[in-house]
Amino acid sequence: MWKLVKYELRKQMQSKAIIFGIVALLELVWFFGLFVKNSMLPGTSGLLFLVANISMIYLYFESIVTFSNDLKTKNSYMLFMTPNSSYKIVGAKIVASGIQIILYGLCFFGIGALDIGIMAIRFSGVSEVIEMIKKFLNQSVQIDVDITYVFLSVLSIIIMGIFILSLAYVSITLSATFLANKPYKGFVSFVIFVLIVFVQEKIVSAVLGNVLLSDQTTIILSLVWYAVMSVLAYVVTAWMLDKRVSL
Repeated sequence: MWKLVKYELRKQMQSKAIIFGIVALLELVWFFGLFVKNSMLPGTSGLLFLVANISMIYLYFESIVTFSNDLKTKNSYMLFMTPNSSYKIVGAKIVASGIQIILYGLCFFGIGALDIGIMAIRFSGVSEVIEMIKKFLNQSVQIDVDITYVFLSVLSIIIMGIFILSLAYVSITLSATFLANKPYKGFVSFVIFVLIVFVQEKIVSAVLGNVLLSDQTTIILSLVWYAVMSVLAYVVTAWMLDKRVSL
């Protein structure tokens, strides 16, 4: 399976290198603004934040498009003709996407934490703003915001994204298999996707409440929930491919 994971990682390496290059260049510009021209800081900070978010969205989008193409194009479909089970192939795709998303997400988190820390050291006003935000959250929703809380919140968002990605795989596979010859198959599978997301979010809200405005225990429970749901989506996807693939 790890050979398949490495294959999937190599297949999408070029776009990741471009993203990393853009972020690295912006980070250099940010440091220039920090030490040479302070007036550039607001613009470069905002641009870094924007690029980081767009990059994460792109990672999800690329993984979904790649999987969809694997079920539509003949060359990509040959992967399913190799002596590997559907469970291995789909698992490799999800693991490869998960590795990329988690690594890039944590990388962006690390860059953001580093930049904020450096600004807090260089400009006393930044430290005061951070303390005001922490105090406000503590008084309004009784949350002690520290690096662990922020890290878990970011990780929760990433894992939730992986669940959405896994569910998108289910939708795409459903469209390519059991709904292959049905009219409006894309629309039907998309509606099913939206309904599942809606229902499970209602369940999470009812059981755990607003995860990102909860304590660390609740966030950890949400991580477990989304991890389990991701595994379930993976099993369903692989099962459908194993039972019936139609091009």
